[in-house]
Amino acid sequence: ITAFGGGRRIRPDRHDCKGWSAIYTPSAEAMPRLSGPLHRVEQLLSWVGSLGVPRSPVSFQLFLPDRAIELARAIVSRYGLAGTRAVFLNVGASRDCKRWSPGQFRALAEELVKRGHRVVITGAYEFRYDRNYDRSVGEKWFADGFVDGEKCISLITDQGLPPDLHLQRDAWLLRYSGAPLVVVGNDTGPMQIAGSVGEDARVPTITLFGPTDWRRYGPYDPSRTPVNLRGECAWILPAHGMQCLPTGDAESCERYRRGCSTGECMASITREAVLDAVCSRIASKCTTG
Repeated sequence: ITAFGGGRRIRPDRHDCKGWSAIYTPSAEAMPRLSGPLHRVEQLLSWVGSLGVPRSPVSFQLFLPDRAIELARAIVSRYGLAGTRAVFLNVGASRDCKRWSPGQFRALAEELVKRGHRVVITGAYEFRYDRNYDRSVGEKWFADGFVDGEKCISLITDQGLPPDLHLQRDAWLLRYSGAPLVVVGNDTGPMQIAGSVGEDARVPTITLFGPTDWRRYGPYDPSRTPVNLRGECAWILPAHGMQCLPTGDAESCERYRRGCSTGECMASITREAVLDAVCSRIASKCTTG
């Protein structure tokens, strides 16, 4: 429409476009190339700034329907999460190669319970793009009596909710309820919702990263640096020791788009390392907004 109207067309430099998006406007005027592997939020703000729009404080405020908030508050009340907060474990991810194993999540939950912490398991009950992975994890790994509604709570069951309302309910729980002591999960949307630091919320999180570049796609925390992966709130726990991990300007490892069946990078993240991070996270001074 812009082309036919004779308007000015501008796009990021092709090196800064995600995937093949540079082909959408091949004849458009390119912005200056950005330096270094910036976080996607910083990239977007840089592009907007190049158009003369002043930068404002970063906020990721979600405007959720009243019904979703009511359902979330009912869960907080039902399980007594307002006074005694819990460790939330978000078990899923859209791709197999980004998932920490469900057995590891279960073992981590058991150890946290032994140490006196309450655990809440979150995930999508229905998500056809990953063949309802979260539901299968809940049914296989958390359906033997360990989920008792007291020490361990599973919110993967949909309770008859449509998928969009289920997600909106969990979004409020993760970001605004104050219930999570810390949220642990893979590189996926719910971790972005929970952990991105802005004017509206500062929730302590630990995100497990393997084939994708955490510098670009980790929950947004401007205090985090490549030297200090913990920053103030949104901590990163990356895979290590793999030759195939993304380096330089690469957004992901070479096998990520084609599909990686080994899962070796996520397997390099040990339960002990995650448990240590959770305990350090709990002991830190970062508070939920």
